[in-house]
Amino acid sequence: YFFSKFINEEKYTNFFNKKNQIDKKIFEFVENLNPDLGIYFAQGENHGFIEFVRACKKLNIKTMQIIENWDNLSAKNISNPAPDFLVTLSEQQKKIAEKVHKFSNDKIFVLGSKKYDNFFKLRNSNYQLDIKSKYILFLEGWVWADQEKMFDVLDKFISQEKIFDGIKILYRPHPLRNENYNLVNLKKYKNIILDPQMKYAYENNYFNLKSIPDEEYYASLIKNAKMVICGPTSMILESLILEKKILVLAFKSKDYYSNYNFIKNMINYDYLKFIPSIKINYSLNDIQNDIVEIYKQNYNSDKKEIDKCLEFLIHNSELSHSERFNDLIKKLT
Repeated sequence: YFFSKFINEEKYTNFFNKKNQIDKKIFEFVENLNPDLGIYFAQGENHGFIEFVRACKKLNIKTMQIIENWDNLSAKNISNPAPDFLVTLSEQQKKIAEKVHKFSNDKIFVLGSKKYDNFFKLRNSNYQLDIKSKYILFLEGWVWADQEKMFDVLDKFISQEKIFDGIKILYRPHPLRNENYNLVNLKKYKNIILDPQMKYAYENNYFNLKSIPDEEYYASLIKNAKMVICGPTSMILESLILEKKILVLAFKSKDYYSNYNFIKNMINYDYLKFIPSIKINYSLNDIQNDIVEIYKQNYNSDKKEIDKCLEFLIHNSELSHSERFNDLIKKLT
C-alpha cells in the first residue's frame, strides 16, 4: 500500500495486460471447459490465477475469488482484473474488502470456511495428547527475533511465580519455519518443553508440510492449554474458537519485519484490542505482568462479549460450509 501512494497500480496493470496476451494454454483450457462460473482461491501474487481471470473476462465468464486465510486481504491484493464476486471468512473481511480494496458490497458474500467449521465442532473433541504436564501453549509465528532471550525470561519467571507451579511452557515452532534462523537449545530450560509432534522437525531443523498435524491434534493442543502465547498469526482465530485467553506478542524491533509492525500495519489485527480475552504485549519487560493478568482473568465473565467479537471475525452457522457454498452457487448461476 506504500507504493500505491506514488503509483497508480490499476492504471499500470491495465497497461501491462493490454501489452501482453493471455497465456495460451490457460485461455484454451477455460474456453474448452466453458464453465458457468470460474472459481479460484486467494493467491494475489500468483500469475496463473490472474491469467485465469483474464481468460474468463475475455470469454464473458463470471469469476469468484475465495478468501481462505484471515490475513489474505491485509497481506495480499485482489487480482487485477478483479473477480466478479468475492467470498470471505467474515464480516470483518467484508469490511476490509470494501475499505481497502474498494470492492462492491453487493458482490461480497460471507461464508466462513470448512476449516473453521471443523474447529467449532472440535470444541467437544476428547482427543488425548501424549503430554503429561499442564502447560501454557507458545505458538511461534513468522517472526523469530529474540526467541532465546524471551525463553530465558519465561523459564525463570515460571519458576518464581507460585500460580504457575507444575505448569510448563509448551513451545510449538512454526511448521514451515525458516531454516536459516538458529534454533534455541531447549535442553537448558527447566520449564520450556517442545511439542512432541515437532520433535523430529526441530531436532533435524527440517520443516515442511509434513510438520502440519490434522485439525484434531491442533484443537486438542489448544484446548488443553491453560492459555496461549503467540505472535500475529491466524492461530489466534482457532484459539478464540476454542475459548482460550491469549497474549499476543508485538515487541518493537529495529527490523521492519517484526511482530510490532504486523500488529500496527495489518488491518485484520486492528480488531484484537476490542476482544476481552486478548492482551497485546509490546515489550519483553512487561511480559511477566501481562501473562499474570491474562492468566487470572475470568473468561466466563466476558464470554458474551468474546462470542460477539468472534462472530465478527469468523462466520459460523447451523448449515455446513458445503451447504452454504452450494446455496451461493445456485444463487449466482
